[in-house]
Amino acid sequence: MSGSAMRLICRGTNRCSSTSTNASCNLSAVIWLVRFHRREDGVAAELFQRVTSVADAEDLEEDQEDEEENYEFEEEDVFFFAEVARVLDRPATFEGLSPEDTRTVKKVIEALKRLPEWTPNIDIRIEIAHRAGDNAGFSESCACVIALSAEQIEISAGGIQYDPAVGSDSISHESFEWFPGGACERNGNADTWLERLVYALDSEHSTDVTDAFAEDDQTG
Repeated sequence: MSGSAMRLICRGTNRCSSTSTNASCNLSAVIWLVRFHRREDGVAAELFQRVTSVADAEDLEEDQEDEEENYEFEEEDVFFFAEVARVLDRPATFEGLSPEDTRTVKKVIEALKRLPEWTPNIDIRIEIAHRAGDNAGFSESCACVIALSAEQIEISAGGIQYDPAVGSDSISHESFEWFPGGACERNGNADTWLERLVYALDSEHSTDVTDAFAEDDQTG
């Protein structure tokens, strides 16, 4: 990709900055009023100390939020995400899925389409796997992984080859990972990965869906 490529920034935080700003404004107004009246009596002085302590905590929280690192993508990354969403959004993807898993996969599709705008409260992993060959002879399995969370975005493929003469061997194919702060690792060709996903969906396959937020709600 040329050096003039545009870098797109995506905020990987689930906070709403406008709420924090409004809270700070309200606290500032209260502090001003208490400062104005603090010489009236000891109660006002005590109230002043309590309010300023809350304000300091609010300022610290805002500073920490400002320090949170964001995802950064190249234009080709955003195009790749859109292509993954397009291929994933086909009837074969949803065959045999429960209504809950269907909703989760659709959430990932929409989240991919929205990038570089981040979708809050998302921690989902989808694995679409297929196997070729027979039980007696050579066989090969391949799994395409799509995982989105505030800590990492992963799109990868890997599998296992089995040969009766030599046994089984793990294989890593394409791997693309993005991390907050702009770090990324790209190994392999994106078009090849898309072809693997198409092939898996067109073949007999299994789909495993994990939603960490949904699991937390169930355990809570």
